[in-house]
Amino acid sequence: MKIVKQIIVTVFTLVIGLSTTQAQEDRFDKENVLTEAQKKMIHEQREQMKANREAFKANMTKEQMAIMENKNLSRSEKKRAIIATFTEEQKKMMHNHRERIREAKEVFRKTLTKEQKELMQSQRGSHHGFEHLPRGGFHDKLKRNNSLEEE
Repeated sequence: MKIVKQIIVTVFTLVIGLSTTQAQEDRFDKENVLTEAQKKMIHEQREQMKANREAFKANMTKEQMAIMENKNLSRSEKKRAIIATFTEEQKKMMHNHRERIREAKEVFRKTLTKEQKELMQSQRGSHHGFEHLPRGGFHDKLKRNNSLEEE
C-alpha cells in the first residue's frame, strides 16, 4: 500500500512539475516576442509604478497604515476601509497614478506590431483556462457577483 501511495505522489509531483515548466516556457516565449526597446519600456513603467506606490505609502497616515496591516480584514475589506479614509490629496494622487498607467499602456500598445498583438492575444489567458472570455470578462463577472452580494 505504501508503494502505491509513493507512486501516486511521484506521478502527481511529475505532472505538477511539467505543467509549471510549460507555464514558464509560455512566459519565456511571450518575452521573446518583445523587442529590447519594448522590454525596456515595460521595465521603466514598472519602476515608475513602484516609485508611485512608495510615494503614496509615505503619504499614508498611521490610521491608514493600521488598516493595511490588519490581518483580520480581507483584501476587499481593506480596500474599502482605506479608500474611505483618503484625503483629497490622496484621491488626486490615485487618480493621477491611474491616468499615468492608462497613458503608459496606450503608448506601449502603439509600439506593438500586428503580429505581436496577435501572438500576445493568443497566449493571454491560455494558462488560466479563461481564453474563451473577452478581456476583463472574468473580472467583470466577479465585480458583478460581488456587487450583487453586497445588495
